[in-house]
Amino acid sequence: MEWGDVIEAARQEVEKQAVRPYRSIIIDEAQDWSSLELRLLRAMAAPAVNDLFFTGDGHQRIYGRPVTFLHCGIDVRGRSSKLRLNYRTTEPIRRWSVALLRNQPVDDLDGGQDDHEGYSSVLQGGVRPAICHFSSRAEEIDYVAGEIQTLASMNIELENICIAARTRHYLDEWVAPLRRQKQLAVCMLGDDRQDDESSGVRLSTMHRIKGLEFQYVFLVGVNAGLMPLRTGADPTDQAEAAAELARERCLLHVAATRARDGLTVTASGPPSPFLSGHL
Repeated sequence: MEWGDVIEAARQEVEKQAVRPYRSIIIDEAQDWSSLELRLLRAMAAPAVNDLFFTGDGHQRIYGRPVTFLHCGIDVRGRSSKLRLNYRTTEPIRRWSVALLRNQPVDDLDGGQDDHEGYSSVLQGGVRPAICHFSSRAEEIDYVAGEIQTLASMNIELENICIAARTRHYLDEWVAPLRRQKQLAVCMLGDDRQDDESSGVRLSTMHRIKGLEFQYVFLVGVNAGLMPLRTGADPTDQAEAAAELARERCLLHVAATRARDGLTVTASGPPSPFLSGHL
């Protein structure tokens, strides 16, 4: 069975029961749930006070397409609140990350439009993100390794530093130079969501880094052809192409907001169009 068929079959089975299996359900990352999955959640708890609690942010949608809660039988009108205080990143990092989504329509998860008006960070100080362009990957690696060595000399633990890229393949090209030439301990974060306990700078894809945070983040390989990455959308389908481009912008935004104290973004060769105006 396809995944959608599994979800639909589960919903139908639940709805046959006289008593729903749960009284209350808490759902995180609601922006990434499909309409089929949301309908299943609605069926799993009988409508009542405090039956469903959702948290979500359309600016962080990196899977799927926008879904309206009301169309899934979930009415949040007049019952939702916006959280406007950022506790993770400094204000300069927050502003730069938000600027990536400028002129990018973002929904409010229920058919309306959302924005970042009124949002701010608790950490008002800090330095602006460093955006660097290099002519080759070797120069890019040299620069990032040098910056990490400087941080290490300031007693920043390597485990609090992460290098993230759009693809695992791009990251694989960094492992040997960092370990052998730069003598840096590195640890590749796997796909099982369990962080390796070994020491060293964390290496992660931009998808894998979601939900994590580090003192310092280096987003590398933000190059044309790699960010945004074409993942198979029909170029003649303008709606799907636009949705894919929006997901890629959101992905870069999410990765950038994993940094607490310092963010560095690098490119080698032609830079990503997302960096236009930032270099």
